[in-house]
Amino acid sequence: MRMFIRIPGRCRPGGVCRAAFALALLLALVAHPAWGQRQGAASPAAAAPAIVMVLSPRMVYALQEWPRMKAAARAAGFDVTGVRDPQTPAGEWAQLGRVTFLTDLALIAPMSAALQADFARHGALNHMPSTLVYWCGKPHPWPVLGVMPDKPWINALQARATQLKQQPCAATR
Repeated sequence: MRMFIRIPGRCRPGGVCRAAFALALLLALVAHPAWGQRQGAASPAAAAPAIVMVLSPRMVYALQEWPRMKAAARAAGFDVTGVRDPQTPAGEWAQLGRVTFLTDLALIAPMSAALQADFARHGALNHMPSTLVYWCGKPHPWPVLGVMPDKPWINALQARATQLKQQPCAATR
């Protein structure tokens, strides 16, 4: 399946910008702290904790709440990335492209093999949405499951980040 994104004013009239989408997706994956650290990059001890949330088109309520939860986590100092449920067929994601409230659907990237291994190891692919908190490239063993109001959401993320920060960065894989 080919993925396309239309960028008003950036493409020829009626054109499709595949290169812009591919570049944005590549930059999002490479720039994400959890991804870079899983590849062995060094991390300063003062690095911000990161969260990765797996989203599924089968949980439309979670997709509607994603922008709010993402904004709350960013405001609390987390680096935030959303990834697509690897168990969901591409056709279901394509059907969502026609839903108007999903303005940032193109920014929800496919899940990398390294992240998929982390989520599977922690049982976080059995419920959508599920979120892992990372610090220094290491995920917290307890996923955050479901959609919740801002205060409990941030409390759950901060509790996991605090526990992760008790371990030195050098001890990560």
